[in-house]
Amino acid sequence: MNFKFRRVLAVVYRHLMVLKDPFEIFNYFYWTFLDILLFGFLGLYMQKQQGADTTTAVILLANLTLWYLVVRSTLVISQALLREFWDLNFVGLFSTPLTIFEWTFAAFILGTFTAILNFLIGALMVYLFFGFNIFSLGLIIIPATISLIISGWILGFLTASILVYKGKKAETLAYAISWIFVPFSGVYYETSIMPPQITKFAQFIPMFHTFQGIREYIHGKEALWHLQASFILNIIYLTIIIFIFIFLFNKSKNKGLNRLEVES
Repeated sequence: MNFKFRRVLAVVYRHLMVLKDPFEIFNYFYWTFLDILLFGFLGLYMQKQQGADTTTAVILLANLTLWYLVVRSTLVISQALLREFWDLNFVGLFSTPLTIFEWTFAAFILGTFTAILNFLIGALMVYLFFGFNIFSLGLIIIPATISLIISGWILGFLTASILVYKGKKAETLAYAISWIFVPFSGVYYETSIMPPQITKFAQFIPMFHTFQGIREYIHGKEALWHLQASFILNIIYLTIIIFIFIFLFNKSKNKGLNRLEVES
């Protein structure tokens, strides 16, 4: 396999140039701002009504900030593929020496960079509106951030796998798929309040273990097991989904890639 990193950087550069558009930057601020503002003040209101300590609000604010690592990573990987469809560039792109492995590696870089950018924006908003510095949680932020970015890769390539086989007709999934997992991930509440069957299902979701680990850590309990579980599940799922993505790309290539640009 003739892997060239400069081709990877070319794909990354092509998609980062989109950030020159003020409306694209607006997307990074608007939804993060809205989510943090609404649920942040809701958490404070509930804390005041129940006379609880600040722990509940701290957990909610931390999870709100970290959640967008998943959302942004998922969305950017999906949109990197969709943008090639929209620009009628998908066939031309893979008519060049660029390989699917190089494109995949570029998607990892794009997902990571934009996720961290969105995380920093969220961290700034939480600090400005609520006076909470997420970095005050300490070193647990590092493994939690890495785990959630990988989770975003998985969901991004899950969407990309469907897109690369079904084309533009499946583009709605790019915006919806990460939010499908919110109820089972424990971002806004503990999953223990849900029915036992759903709680058992949540055990197989990497994001659940990451957010539960954050929750346990803030409560002063042992969080290591949850973080380890999140990494193990992430590695298993990522390996599977990359295999599926490449398999479906090759299958779609045999059918003709041009159909992905024209079918809607």
